[in-house]
Amino acid sequence: MRQWVLFLLGMMIGAIAGGVQIHAWAAPNNTEVAEAVMYLAEKDIEVPPEVEKACIKAGKKYHISPEILEALAWKESRYVQKAISDNGKCMGVCQVNPYTHSQRMNRLGVKDIYDINGNVLVAADLLAELLESNDDMAFALDRYNGNPKAEHYYNKGKVSGYAGEILKISQALELMHTTQKY
Repeated sequence: MRQWVLFLLGMMIGAIAGGVQIHAWAAPNNTEVAEAVMYLAEKDIEVPPEVEKACIKAGKKYHISPEILEALAWKESRYVQKAISDNGKCMGVCQVNPYTHSQRMNRLGVKDIYDINGNVLVAADLLAELLESNDDMAFALDRYNGNPKAEHYYNKGKVSGYAGEILKISQALELMHTTQKY
């Protein structure tokens, strides 16, 4: 991905300096794509292929943007498959609590909390459930994170730093994925 990022940045800088417009392959627009590329590079976000595949699969099943799931996994674990929370209760790329979600895991057939596909599947199932009661993604993300101020943020029309970062990363990933299709 780093080579692709450098290539894209070089093309954009050259095109902007030369007054050339980049067309369809750089949609939606050059500035947004360049900002997304730089933002992801600054945060050193490269979605591992196995995480990307798991997020696409779970995203399709639950009608959730795969990029939201990818951003959630980065925020929760930086894509570390065997990540364990500081309190030792949450595990895997999406930091799922196997004790709290044991019934969910059984229902979904997830035996290994560290399995990327299973971990992302449990996270997507939980996020979809949270979205059923309120379709505001920022609110659902705060509830996923166990943020006691989730209601406060939602009622004030605000977005927490946690949810805001996931949404921003997701948007940047969506721009990257869009440009890669051209």
